[in-house]
Parts: sequence; structure tokens; C-alpha cells
Amino acid sequence: MKVKRHQDVYLTSTGLDWVIIRPGTLTDAVGTGSVALGAALNFDDVPRDDVAVTLTEAVHQPRLHRIILELGTTLIAQAVADAA
Repeated sequence: MKVKRHQDVYLTSTGLDWVIIRPGTLTDAVGTGSVALGAALNFDDVPRDDVAVTLTEAVHQPRLHRIILELGTTLIAQAVADAA
């Protein structure tokens, strides 16, 4: 987490277009298709499958840029659209 935080700080200081997703505790459970996204959430266990789908959705959402989103547990497409 310390290394990731250091890289997050570095990335936010660049001129790049970025989105940082901060999931809770990753699990190997089968994805549910539901997450919560927001600026400040209580961390929850999140299946890796759901994190991967959330990242895919976020990359294709042009309104999401230069934002840090915490990921908890809502339908992924809806959570990404709501955060944009």
C-alpha cells in the first residue's frame, strides 16, 4: 500500500490523464457485477473480477479523468456512470 500510495501521488502530479481506483480488500470470490464508487467509502471486500470490470468500464467513460475513486460494493456500469 505504501508503494501504491507513492505512485498515486506521483501520477497525480503529472500532466497525464488518469483515474485511480482504490479497491478494498481483494478476494478471489466470483464477481457480483456490483460495486460502489465514491470519493470516500468504507473499504469492503471486493472480488478481483469486479475490480477488473470496473477498470474496463472506467477506461471507456470519457467523463472520468483526473479523479481518485474508492471502490466498495451497485451495478458496475451504474456506479461508473454515477461517478462521472
